[in-house]
Amino acid sequence: MPEQDATEYSIRFARYSDLKRVTDIMESMEEQIDDTSIFVADDEYFIKSHIEREGFIVVAGHKKKIAAFLIVRFPRDSEDNLGRDIGLNEDDQWKVNHMESVIVVDEHRGNALMQKLIEYSEPIAKFMDYPIAMATVSPDNPYSLNNFLKMGYKEVLRKKKYDDVERIILRKDL
Repeated sequence: MPEQDATEYSIRFARYSDLKRVTDIMESMEEQIDDTSIFVADDEYFIKSHIEREGFIVVAGHKKKIAAFLIVRFPRDSEDNLGRDIGLNEDDQWKVNHMESVIVVDEHRGNALMQKLIEYSEPIAKFMDYPIAMATVSPDNPYSLNNFLKMGYKEVLRKKKYDDVERIILRKDL
């Protein structure tokens, strides 16, 4: 698989016109992996709500197609706020952002797009007053785990989440 020229990528916020493409990529990834212990897909409603109000989505574009995307969520007082899992007080839970789903399309892997999308998103989340970045990763996904660790995230807890599958909970203070 030839690597793409990194200068050919543009990173921007997702728009409503991206909704179908992002959803299609998510569904395609779910079919490819077909193992919920590694990857759990989000539905179209979840994706749309992040374009609208519950966070934001950033996409890496390449030749007018989406090469990768990242969903950033502001869980606030939701039951699934990862801050609850690690015992953050209520005020700090409101400062948590989740680096949710990040997907890089097959032909664009190996170009550090996960890292670029997260590095693009972190200062935005911090500016929006969500300076505690958190994520979950399957222990069976060393690629994602190593990417997060290289970017300064720390493993803070291992716990069964999402229909009783093992997850590593990561944190980074922005």
